[in-house]
Amino acid sequence: MFSMNYGWISAALKLIMIRANFVVSVMSKVCLVAFWALVLFGLSLVGVHGGVCGEPNEYFYGAIDVDINILPNSDMDITETIKIVYTSGTFHYADRWIPMDRVESITGVEVWEGEREYGFNPKVRRWIAERKESGKALGGDSYAYATWVDGGKFWIGWWYPATSGGSRTFTIKYTVRGGLRIGEKDDQLYWKAVFKDHDVPIGRSRTTIHLPEGVYTEPLKAFSYGTAAERSMVDDRTIQFVTGVIPSHQELEVQVFFPHGIVSGTVPVWQADLERHEAYNAGVKPKVNLALVLLGVIVLIAGGLWLWNVFRGRVRVPRSSFAPPMVYSPPDDLPPALVGLLTKNAVGANELVATIFDLAQKRVIAIAQAERKKFFFSSKDVMLSRSSGITKHSFERLVADALASGNGTWLSEQRGRLPELLRDFSSRVEQESVRQGLFQEEPSKSKGRLSKPGLFMLFVTPFVGIPLVLWLFERAEMIFVPFVSVLLVGLATIILSSKMSSVTEVGATQAGLWKGFGRYLKKMVKDKSLAVDNVSYWDSYFPYAVIFGLSKGWVTTFEGLGANAPVWFHVAATDSGGIEVSGTSMPSLESVSSAFQSMVNSINSGFGSGGTSGGGGGGGGSAG
Repeated sequence: MFSMNYGWISAALKLIMIRANFVVSVMSKVCLVAFWALVLFGLSLVGVHGGVCGEPNEYFYGAIDVDINILPNSDMDITETIKIVYTSGTFHYADRWIPMDRVESITGVEVWEGEREYGFNPKVRRWIAERKESGKALGGDSYAYATWVDGGKFWIGWWYPATSGGSRTFTIKYTVRGGLRIGEKDDQLYWKAVFKDHDVPIGRSRTTIHLPEGVYTEPLKAFSYGTAAERSMVDDRTIQFVTGVIPSHQELEVQVFFPHGIVSGTVPVWQADLERHEAYNAGVKPKVNLALVLLGVIVLIAGGLWLWNVFRGRVRVPRSSFAPPMVYSPPDDLPPALVGLLTKNAVGANELVATIFDLAQKRVIAIAQAERKKFFFSSKDVMLSRSSGITKHSFERLVADALASGNGTWLSEQRGRLPELLRDFSSRVEQESVRQGLFQEEPSKSKGRLSKPGLFMLFVTPFVGIPLVLWLFERAEMIFVPFVSVLLVGLATIILSSKMSSVTEVGATQAGLWKGFGRYLKKMVKDKSLAVDNVSYWDSYFPYAVIFGLSKGWVTTFEGLGANAPVWFHVAATDSGGIEVSGTSMPSLESVSSAFQSMVNSINSGFGSGGTSGGGGGGGGSAG
């Protein structure tokens, strides 16, 4: 016999780490490729934009002044004076849009520049679109404008000769019909005098509102919203709002209440819809939101009661059945896979690896390492061969038949079968646990009673909830609460499903005993004197050390004590025809370490591969 090198078994501890590193490596490469693809795509867009438009166009609004004259028939004559200052680039057009949701119509549009009146030309719309898209100036030196309605917006666009540097001042005139809100006591002007959709700052703004006739200042109420503005009464029928610099994407909205009867207009259609909406927001929406919050609370309570009832239905194991905190020898001959299921409520790759070691310890299989040549390369591989030992359980026979044979089976060639093997292995281990009276039913079935409803809630709720929240959020902001509650119940269900296994009293007693033995193994790793007393048992305890996650520390401890290498491991020679078992030799410490590194890597790579199977007005404006 030979003294043991700890490296060959410490490699087993790397099983999970190698798998994780493999996944992280692949994901990192994918993310890197995606990142550079986005960078190149962005650069290509920049290149196209620069090639079409040349030097960037830069400008700002020197001032926007708005004059609103309320007529006796409730129409509004609006005049906008817009000064555009050009700092770089060449410009040919400007446009302005007004939302139509709180007006009935806009008529009488005129565009002036000083004493020059622009003529109407429907081609201006196409000129502006082409200018925005390709930079072409189809309109040349024309002075023209056009109006159109698109997407609930009333557009005014005008074209002028090429302009570089300096400034131009335009006057836009139009009449708004049905833009006032008519009330029983007060009528109301609610208008976005300075539109929000501007990408550049505005030097200043002055908004002047003229009423049809004079009123006393006391009953007249005037407010402004958005950017800060100074309000003043010019006379008994004129109100003025003055601002300083208005940053980009900020608006000025003005609201003026004046006595009913000054104008003779009728209630516009949009006002009736707005009042119904306001009535709903004031009276119905708070109640709906409260009901939705209560529904969310009810879902949480109902989910909690359901989970409590499910767990109450499990068999309660008396505390007297639990073992002492420390057990100094294996409680019985229970296979490592069943120990893992009892102590962790799950069967995974560790249980499969521990079973391979256990079968080798029982002489059911033998392990040989050989160096295989492929073309000009060579690599070390592990062959599992059947020995004379007899398997006792179906899951042991499954592993022995799948991974070993009389003539030997290369472990690296079984990688594609490992995921399916693990599923079958797990199922058979659970079936055996029921036959031995450790569980009332297979733990996966017990977990499924919770995990399946939990997964259903986690996956279905977003598909139902997200569209409904997007559709109904304006009507009830708390619409998301019940769906969040369902997700929380689903998440709790998934988490608690691992605790759902219906262990019997016998199983609970066994679990307690084996956990006590696991604590003893952990203590053995830390206590050298205790390890010395058990040095002859290191290989028979090793499969259980794998189950309790002690592989690396276990081997490190016993390597320092000169523990013997296992007798079921061999080093073999190979030729083009395969392995020569007759040529086996006693292993060196280095070959033992290398062989088990190769075995664990092969198993891990198989699992990692996944197997083979407000008001009116506003809007926006721009220039270009």
